[in-house]
Amino acid sequence: MKINKITVVGDALTVSYTKQLQEDTESNNILKTAQSISDAFHDNIEALKPHVITLLELHPDYSENMTVNSVTFVDRKGSLGVVISVKKVVSTSNSPANLHTPLIFESLQEELLPSNSMSEGLKVLLRDILDRTEQYVYEVEG
Repeated sequence: MKINKITVVGDALTVSYTKQLQEDTESNNILKTAQSISDAFHDNIEALKPHVITLLELHPDYSENMTVNSVTFVDRKGSLGVVISVKKVVSTSNSPANLHTPLIFESLQEELLPSNSMSEGLKVLLRDILDRTEQYVYEVEG
């Protein structure tokens, strides 16, 4: 199973993933559930906020009233890439600001700049989120 995107709205979770059916056949799937996600999973998703602040070069106070909406995973030449999307409540507007990190990768590749590489802490956190998401999909879908 390959997780493509995780979207969290409140306690509801949507997971887009690809499943290998046969050697040359894949199936694209979307799991939507209204079941409450675990506190540990929710905490891991929220733990992405400081990384977003760093990647977007924002002041740490900006994480106030910010929630992580989604995490999109990309695989390029065997290196895990990620884009994290957040919603920030803005006091001067009736609608929130939606922000996205640049695409960053787990390991450096020749054509990528050093700034495109993710920190060790973010790598560990994303691996844990991926593991928890796969486990959740297996539990729900069997």
